[in-house]
Amino acid sequence: MIRQVAEEAESSCTLSGTYTSGTDVSSCSTVTIKSLTVPAGVTLDLSDLKSGANVVFSGTTTFGTKKWSGPLVLLTGTKLTVSGSGTLDGQGSWYWKQGTSITRPVFFRMKQPKSGFMCTLEATTYTNGLLKKE
Repeated sequence: MIRQVAEEAESSCTLSGTYTSGTDVSSCSTVTIKSLTVPAGVTLDLSDLKSGANVVFSGTTTFGTKKWSGPLVLLTGTKLTVSGSGTLDGQGSWYWKQGTSITRPVFFRMKQPKSGFMCTLEATTYTNGLLKKE
């Protein structure tokens, strides 16, 4: 299996365009997620990040729709900082139209959280499955 490596510049990586499962961000000190589309049934995998890594959301990250348990975003690491003013669009209105008894993905999951996690996303609202800056 070929692993896609994020676009790197001196341990700063940018994810944009269409996300590919298996993209390796483990060597990145800063991961900027900029105008990214995550296909249906695929997790934006930010596990195994470097200790002290920064994750910055900018632009719009849109997740495809599918009846599955998710998560849409998976985060694992030590002394991580998550920040940004981007929009995370989980397309909640699509799931609402499917009824109440369907499988829906978990939006954000921290796997075995380790010490020092800090989340400083700018003022946001959550409506219709859309997390966005106001």
